[in-house]
Amino acid sequence: MSDRIEDILKKAAEGISKMSSPSSSKTDPGAGSYPGDPNCEICGGIGYLRQDLPVGHPNFGKLQICSCRAGQLRKQARAGLFKMSNLEELAHLTFENFEIRGQIGLGKAQADSLEQAFNHAQQYAGKLQGWLVLQGPYGSGKTHLAAAVANFVVDLGVPTLFLTVPDLLDSLRFSYNNPESSFEERFEDIRRSPLLVMDDFGTENATPWAQEKLFQILNFRYINNLPLLITTNLSLNQLEGRIR
Repeated sequence: MSDRIEDILKKAAEGISKMSSPSSSKTDPGAGSYPGDPNCEICGGIGYLRQDLPVGHPNFGKLQICSCRAGQLRKQARAGLFKMSNLEELAHLTFENFEIRGQIGLGKAQADSLEQAFNHAQQYAGKLQGWLVLQGPYGSGKTHLAAAVANFVVDLGVPTLFLTVPDLLDSLRFSYNNPESSFEERFEDIRRSPLLVMDDFGTENATPWAQEKLFQILNFRYINNLPLLITTNLSLNQLEGRIR
């Protein structure tokens, strides 16, 4: 996955090496082919600026990227990361639209617990350290909070993978049984993702193979101190012993 991420960032910035040094930042008849914002008052749409530096300076002759172009590159990079994250259908789930106490029929104790989970999720998104387990019954907002964390960090440029555990295992099974698909590559993408979100943990078909793969993923992330977010409707005591 890291190789794919690097490819996205390289493609987003490849215009740097293809641009010849402009003699000025003024627009010309061919300015439409330049990568910058055509309405930018700084570069006139070229996207890059020549730095006024003395001969002998290490950056002499090098172009400086304009703020308008830098913003475009960040947007392109985030779009690439978002596409890889599996968050397309969950893009609308954010911290801003999460209703802590607005759910119908929610008692005070449940509302207090939900508010605590919300605060933990926000703090986790800001630090992205260790593991976070969101536990509760169906419809309690676990997936919304998990998606909010994922959407937040992807927007910051952190490569993320959001998968329900049944879908994760189905993906691995398909790769394992399909000679045209690389199981090892898919498995590495999942367990090495800078942030991995495993939604609906405990709803998977608990075959020995499935348990083994889940254990390998969790164990790898634990040993390598990689952040992991898990949602489950089961209590921790209900989870299989070695992956609890």
